[in-house]
Amino acid sequence: MDLVRRKKLEITIEATIQRRVEDLLLQQGVKGHTVLSGLGGRGESGPWREDHLTRAEQKVLIYAVTTDEAAAKVLAGLKELFATWPGIVALSDVEVMRGDRF
Repeated sequence: MDLVRRKKLEITIEATIQRRVEDLLLQQGVKGHTVLSGLGGRGESGPWREDHLTRAEQKVLIYAVTTDEAAAKVLAGLKELFATWPGIVALSDVEVMRGDRF
């Protein structure tokens, strides 16, 4: 089994900017991503639950596996976006099979 080193991006944002983040990923060469709906959690403003939020407040988690170069470009774009919108990004090193897909 051949494994290839890549970067994993985990981006937690409000659903209202989901499309903007997805567009950024595509523009920066990320070949694919997955979006998960946030059910609840706790943050700087306290606890939240999906059933108590409007669409504007709903949270989503977008995760993607990509190259070092694409990840760096995405982080730069997110830095600009997060100047006006809340969000959290986690970046980690991963090893994946079928590295050509990322």
